[in-house]
Amino acid sequence: AIRADRDRYYYGREKLWDSHPDIVHVLCQECPMLLEDVFDGHMWHSHTVLEGFFRVNFYVKELYGNPDDYPDPWESPLSTLVLEGHPEMFKHPVIEKL
Repeated sequence: AIRADRDRYYYGREKLWDSHPDIVHVLCQECPMLLEDVFDGHMWHSHTVLEGFFRVNFYVKELYGNPDDYPDPWESPLSTLVLEGHPEMFKHPVIEKL
């Protein structure tokens, strides 16, 4: 569930990454079809359409990987996607935004 107030949205993304920092690696190995659901959880779009457009927020911080958390850049979630992921997943809007 997603809930919001005037300042921010709360839906557990931070808790997911705090609990499972290797989720991209695990899903690439064990169940790649669930990655799309994880990517969907990193995107929010408004239901309000204004002049044919709607607002979209992408939450890519954890997928990109903080350089302080990954001294070896080849261990970041983004590099895991590049090394272990399937080409189809790169069509997802969140990954395209990365």
